[in-house]
Amino acid sequence: MSKNIDGFVGFSPWILVDFRSPRRTLPGIQDDFNRKGLVSEKGEKKQAFYILSDFYEQAQQ
Repeated sequence: MSKNIDGFVGFSPWILVDFRSPRRTLPGIQDDFNRKGLVSEKGEKKQAFYILSDFYEQAQQ
């Protein structure tokens, strides 16, 4: 999709790693973490990490 946008240069992920956030209090799901990162707070790579990695690899070709 980005190849079809005239003048498109690139982008950057907004949140790389999950982090503690006192506003995220949903027990068993958020547990005081913002979980929108590409990598969990334990260093585990999420599915989105691999999707973005594939995108960057294809962009270099």
